[in-house]
Amino acid sequence: MLAGVVSDVPRVPLLSTVDGEWVRGPLDGEYWYRNLRRPVRFDQAVRTLTESGYRAFVEVSPHPVLTSAIEHGVEATLGAEADGTVVAGTLHRDDGGLTRLITSAAELHVRGVDVDWAALLPGARRVELPTYAFQRKRYWLAPGPGDRADVSAAGLDPAAHPLLGAVVSLPGDGGLVLTGRLSLTEQPWLADHAVEGTALLPGAALVELALRAGAEVGCDVLDELVVEAPLPLPEHGGVRVRVHVEQAAADGRRPVSLHAAREDAGPDAWTRHARGFLSTAPSADIPPDVFGTWPPAGAEPSPLDDFYSAMAHAGYGYGPAFRGLRAAWRDGDAVYAEIALPEHIRADGDAYGLHPALLDAAMQATRLAIPDPDSESGVLLPFAWSGVRLHATGATAARVRITARGGGFAIELADPTSAPLLSIGSLVLRAATPGISRTPSSPTRSSTSAGNRSGHRPSLRDSPARPVRRSTTCSTSPMWPVPGRRRCARSSPVSPRRRRRGRRPAPVWCSPAPTSPIPPPPPSGDWPAPPSSNCPAGSSSSVPIRQGRRWCPRSVASGEPQARIQDGVVTVPRLSRAAPGGPVRFGDGTVLITGGTVCWVPPSPGIW
Repeated sequence: MLAGVVSDVPRVPLLSTVDGEWVRGPLDGEYWYRNLRRPVRFDQAVRTLTESGYRAFVEVSPHPVLTSAIEHGVEATLGAEADGTVVAGTLHRDDGGLTRLITSAAELHVRGVDVDWAALLPGARRVELPTYAFQRKRYWLAPGPGDRADVSAAGLDPAAHPLLGAVVSLPGDGGLVLTGRLSLTEQPWLADHAVEGTALLPGAALVELALRAGAEVGCDVLDELVVEAPLPLPEHGGVRVRVHVEQAAADGRRPVSLHAAREDAGPDAWTRHARGFLSTAPSADIPPDVFGTWPPAGAEPSPLDDFYSAMAHAGYGYGPAFRGLRAAWRDGDAVYAEIALPEHIRADGDAYGLHPALLDAAMQATRLAIPDPDSESGVLLPFAWSGVRLHATGATAARVRITARGGGFAIELADPTSAPLLSIGSLVLRAATPGISRTPSSPTRSSTSAGNRSGHRPSLRDSPARPVRRSTTCSTSPMWPVPGRRRCARSSPVSPRRRRRGRRPAPVWCSPAPTSPIPPPPPSGDWPAPPSSNCPAGSSSSVPIRQGRRWCPRSVASGEPQARIQDGVVTVPRLSRAAPGGPVRFGDGTVLITGGTVCWVPPSPGIW
């Protein structure tokens, strides 16, 4: 069978794993006999090749099985210098065609190994590469909101804004409501704005929404906007948003407010997060050049190498979308800055009056105007704006000037040619301390009795609420507000004359039966609205008051918006810091955790 096989001297240098030496003669039958009888000196062969200066090893086989042994031998010989060695295979199991061979050759090529491409691909020609880096551009269409339908089919007008969905005109009073939905899925860039680990809607977004509402009613100035509560964004689900513009007052200004509620909350779980006023600015010439020479002569550059690291240490969680501060200078009390939208959201700039991420970058520069920002207690958040006016829309980059004014900052934004973009008459920051607040009931005897300084004994008739009578139809079981149910206690409207005299409504609500304790308020951020009853609709009966009639007038006179009376003790809601919870104790038994994935690793045995 082997009579026609003739051995010869190899043309490619070959190091034998039988003798551990270079093969100098033909590989005849005697050699293969020794190959079967003697130990394989593979490790010695790898060491000899490595010591001879070879740094590329290719295993020619149907599947790599010796690459690990080669890497081990190279590391044992070279130690730390083994990092530059290339070890690769050729074919793979179930992938042994020409494509796999060419791919392996390409892997060797990009790792610095010379490959004779002319022998592998005869007739192919080389293509000159450009002298500049590759210009990559994404052509995929940006995903739009999956559940945003055509609002015109519902009789609404589209808002034409990324954060809003529809505009609703209120007939009769000239008011307006803009509605929208915010979620980290539809607006993923909002997740890059976090405080103490919680994603918050930027204050700049509140300004953008208010200015958009003002443009809808012909008001181009945001006279004032005060933030009453931050708006956290849930990791899952969304938040419903309503921007309400009321009819103009006698001075021409229109009140504006922003309410929000989580989608998984009840229909009455709306919270007012900001309120203010819109107006129309008198016509005035806008200077074509805000800053003149840029950067200003004599201004000293401010280093920004560790700016966002310091912000993260202070509690600000700025992701890529909110890292738009590019350069800054100081000139006395004034701060100058250059800002720009990051590349991945730059195309969205045209859809906004001024992109919230760009305005937020300008507000970040106010930290450079604070003499000792690290001495501030808590994270500084926008609290109040005044005199905000938008001069141009769709900017993706801007120049900024910040000057201290009273207890806040005046901010001017201009485009790269110094043409005006937006001006803020005053921005006031307030420290937001970390943690979650709760509302305990604080007992107080003195505050309610001290409310009456005149010696006059108040009565329930002094308030606009109707006198309280005993009800025979209310439920006797303890209850808290039931959405959609009508309250039993009804207050008559407060006349303008009584409002001018300082009168205020004093609604009184149902209490449990005299033999049962009054349930404590639920642990939420605010005390609930006066509880409702499950009285039949149309019932005209009022609400019984028990346990100390003398305390009711004093509670009304104290000025407290809400009070609870039990056993002669009046309690009022007070915010206090919630104590941090300790680690969860699972005990000694087995705990079953559902809804996880295989990526989650149990913290200890017995927990699955």
